[in-house]
Amino acid sequence: ADFMNVTARGDNEASSLKANTAMVNRANIVNAAVDTLQIAGNAVTIPVAASGTSSCQTPSVDFNSASLNIIVAGNSNLTSNSSSGTLGAVYLDLYRNGGLIRSWLVVYHHTDSGSHGGSVTGVFQDNPGAGAFYYTAVLRLSANSTFTASNQSVSVLVLGTRR
Repeated sequence: ADFMNVTARGDNEASSLKANTAMVNRANIVNAAVDTLQIAGNAVTIPVAASGTSSCQTPSVDFNSASLNIIVAGNSNLTSNSSSGTLGAVYLDLYRNGGLIRSWLVVYHHTDSGSHGGSVTGVFQDNPGAGAFYYTAVLRLSANSTFTASNQSVSVLVLGTRR
């Protein structure tokens, strides 16, 4: 039977429903298949993350927000390779599409011998505008260092709305 312009109130049960337009105030959907989803006001934030030993890179993602919140973390040990006065440092560098945008000091060590460890967590707000971006976090040993870096780990998490 074909029904035209049916209004139903109260509890209704059906095994299937076909409609050109459905206005729903609240729904509990167990399994949904959606061709196109449009959410008002960029109400969904999708994280993009990566981790590694001395460097890591997120996949390139097309963001539609002008501002992205980025959390980076890194840790490293420094061990002296010399018995004379030495110095060394490890920095955590953050790159967007290959260009350096921020650096943090992870550990600085100035001693005759021994090992020293450090860690840093940085929170950074990047304002690149809308577009496709990838972020790379790299632990970098300072130039002319007489130290060896070890036990390194690094991670980056980008929070923003995606297209």
